[in-house]
Amino acid sequence: TEKEQAQAQRQQMADAKDAVEAEKAKIEEEMQALGKDLDSVLLKMKILEESHKRELQGVEKEREARNNEAQMFQQQQAAQQEMAAEWDRQKEKYKQVKDELDQLKEAV
Repeated sequence: TEKEQAQAQRQQMADAKDAVEAEKAKIEEEMQALGKDLDSVLLKMKILEESHKRELQGVEKEREARNNEAQMFQQQQAAQQEMAAEWDRQKEKYKQVKDELDQLKEAV
């Protein structure tokens, strides 16, 4: 009968609606799980980024320390060269004074 057919159709519609609602709930659960996974991935990325920043800072500090060491070494070399040049000047003065003294001794 028509009434039974209408009742069956309504039941099919209700069943379909329930199936859709169940599927929606399933999809929502999956989306929440994916959201949690995404949050976890983003957190891991942030941790890695911070770790990378710290490593870069360490490398930069090490580079700066090496540059300072190189600069100090160059300054030491320059000071040693200046001292060697001063030593040579003093030796030359000593030689001149000694020669003058020897000449004076010969003259006397």
